[in-house]
Amino acid sequence: MKQCHKCKQFLSESEFHKSCANKDGLHTICKKCCKKYNLENKERLKKNREKNKLKISESSKQYYIKNKQRIAEHRNKPEIKERKKIYSKEYRKKHPNRGKEYRKKHPNYSKKYMKKWVEKHPNYGTEYAKRRGKKYIKECNKKQAKKLRMDILNHYSNEKIICALCSCDIVEVLTIDHINGGGNKHRKKENMIGGSMLYRWLRKNNYPDGFRVLCRNCNWLEHLKTIR
Repeated sequence: MKQCHKCKQFLSESEFHKSCANKDGLHTICKKCCKKYNLENKERLKKNREKNKLKISESSKQYYIKNKQRIAEHRNKPEIKERKKIYSKEYRKKHPNRGKEYRKKHPNYSKKYMKKWVEKHPNYGTEYAKRRGKKYIKECNKKQAKKLRMDILNHYSNEKIICALCSCDIVEVLTIDHINGGGNKHRKKENMIGGSMLYRWLRKNNYPDGFRVLCRNCNWLEHLKTIR
């Protein structure tokens, strides 16, 4: 138990943030009081961070260089890894569109960052394949492709994954159809081969109109109508 200097309450140690400055390794103010203070002084703290941006970045770099090995050991602890996984899952649930919004606002930043990263790590793909194995990578790619397909079908069928004409609900039989025709021309223009490339194109272009979900029978019948 520890007493908070602000609210004067005796609380458990889990209710305090960690701090290297104090002997007990805990902050003098509890988490609730810290949160309240940050909300009340949000603008003032933001201005101070902007003024001292260079100093903060330099000090953080120097600290990392001095304590590089200790930080790596701390990050590799199983407790820390599990805590990060739990936190990231909770954060994604609370903010599902945060990444998409950031990429829209800063489209060039992510491209530049990826180029720099690839230049620094040219052999990362081959090393990762050796560590994980080809079977594992294939399984991951299949899972991602299935998830993308379900997202596309869910969007273009208004969250009821059925055929727009015959109401067939067998997911394995459903596909995406161009409402006004011209599917072959569109695929040739965009250099797309197979359904997965079309799904990626739809997601990349923010799910444009002019598409619907049909079963393969209805899709073929619609194609025959255009020929006749």
